[in-house]
Amino acid sequence: MRMWKRLFVAMLVLQVSTISAVTAYAGPPADTKKKVDDLTNKKREEQGKLNDINGQITQLESEIAGYQKRMDELGQTFQAAEQELVKAREQEAVAMKKVVTATKGLYEEGYLDSPLANLLQSDGVREFTEQFDLLKSVMGFMVEDFQHYKKATDQVKQKKKELQGIQDELGGEMKKIGLAKDQLREKQKVSQDKVDGYDQELEHYEDEIIEINQDLLKSGKLNFPFTGPMSLPCDGCTKVNSEFGVRIHPVTKKRSRHDGLDLDAPFGKPINAVADGVVVASRPSSGYGWLIVVYHGHKDGRAIYSAYAHSFSQQVITKLIGDPVKRGERISSVGNNGVGTGPHLHFEVRVGNVNKEGAVNPRSWLPPLQ
Repeated sequence: MRMWKRLFVAMLVLQVSTISAVTAYAGPPADTKKKVDDLTNKKREEQGKLNDINGQITQLESEIAGYQKRMDELGQTFQAAEQELVKAREQEAVAMKKVVTATKGLYEEGYLDSPLANLLQSDGVREFTEQFDLLKSVMGFMVEDFQHYKKATDQVKQKKKELQGIQDELGGEMKKIGLAKDQLREKQKVSQDKVDGYDQELEHYEDEIIEINQDLLKSGKLNFPFTGPMSLPCDGCTKVNSEFGVRIHPVTKKRSRHDGLDLDAPFGKPINAVADGVVVASRPSSGYGWLIVVYHGHKDGRAIYSAYAHSFSQQVITKLIGDPVKRGERISSVGNNGVGTGPHLHFEVRVGNVNKEGAVNPRSWLPPLQ
């Protein structure tokens, strides 16, 4: 038996040994495969809905953040308008005081005796208007100064009113989005419960699935030519945060070997298979969070594998050993599970050995990276 086959079978045996005791399914393998396929399809369909909901929630959270930023900016503008209004009112009060003081002085000196007396003794609206116009012309320069400041105060008041209106409108929109988000959260819980339920059902068939995969291995179905080249494991993920090779670990601060590339990607971004293949590992793994390994066939007599790390269990779409995948097919989402400093995709290429010992620099297998 070739070395890669022995390693693969050993890996399958190891998976069998780590599975908790479950109720064995008594039906024939074909019937088991049919039930597993049915559950897998239902899970994929529900996972698709869940991914949709998660995407909508992320979008709503982004919108809320945008509205909040505008609210904060408006709040600063509103505070500035408040200060401006206080200043305008003070200037208006000073101008009013000047008018009152000047009017009192003119009256005391007798300059306003005749116009004011005539105004107060007016007979009818017409005569009052004429006398008022006369008085206004005498005090015009003072009244004009006061009106200038009064107009400035009114403008600031109007500005505050407009700002308050915008704030109220934004607050209403944020409330609507918040309600929509709450409704999506309820749907998210229902959908996640269904996905978890399918996972629990599929766990009952793990022993049988491994037996089926061993049959596939014997039949040669898991020994096919590699059909490269590889594509990016996530759209647009071309920025490398940490290279392959020896480095100072960002968490432990110790010198250690880095068996892959850390690709910059936001939480929840879809992770896709880089080439056609078959899932040979999908399980929790110390440091890796959830680890998915895909066999892509043989090239130059050596097996080619890709590995994807740091997803959370609920993000993983394919958990079945032996599950076939196509290039570009979504298999999980970017997370920050395991040892790391934040959301990213840890990606590896393993050649000739399904374990970490087979890790090689992924740069030579992927499209150009930054």
